[in-house]
Amino acid sequence: MRTLYEIVRSCVFTIAACVYRAIHQNIPDPEATMWGKLRVRIKMTIYALIAPEAFIWWAMRQRYAAIEIAREVNELKYGLNWTQTHGQFAQMGGFARKDNKHVLYPKTLIELLVEGCIDLDQLKLTKEDIDDKSKGDVLSKAIVAFQTTWFVFECIARLQQKLPLLELEVVTLAFAVLNVITYALWWYKPLNDRLITSRKIGGGRRCGSGSYSLLLRSQFWGCFG
Repeated sequence: MRTLYEIVRSCVFTIAACVYRAIHQNIPDPEATMWGKLRVRIKMTIYALIAPEAFIWWAMRQRYAAIEIAREVNELKYGLNWTQTHGQFAQMGGFARKDNKHVLYPKTLIELLVEGCIDLDQLKLTKEDIDDKSKGDVLSKAIVAFQTTWFVFECIARLQQKLPLLELEVVTLAFAVLNVITYALWWYKPLNDRLITSRKIGGGRRCGSGSYSLLLRSQFWGCFG
């Protein structure tokens, strides 16, 4: 016999895990304060609680955009061999000018590549390099997946036994399903990057002294990243 406390605890833990870990936030603005970053995180968490289906739409758009970015870069025939992970890293604000840290989003980055303002040898960041920065999140994702899967199986078992589900359990089940879809769409998006080092990009082919120096940006603010 389950108690009300056990039901509420299970539902709250599942919703919290789904909402917090499902959010693959973009890298914060370089000039943002710690409070500003925290405020954005809180705002996104509230949005995820109120309208979780909106995150599916957001993740879907970012997924297809990342694929298109990788395709455009690879079509330049510069030998960069970008994947969807590279596209996600670029559109989440992973590259910035090192002199003033202005973010170089994909459109600007591709324009600079075409104009020869970026040294290609220094820009050959592999998928493994990006994935390595988020390897600590594999365990957290596994924990969330286990918690979500366990809750779903509990609900299925109760339905097979013709036992009723509380409204809170139905809501939690919906969050779990939406969480799985969001995770799938954002599977190749880096989560909570913690890279502290930077990479300086030397002169391009034709831009001379006007060439750009890039900074590989990261979320270095711990659990709020």
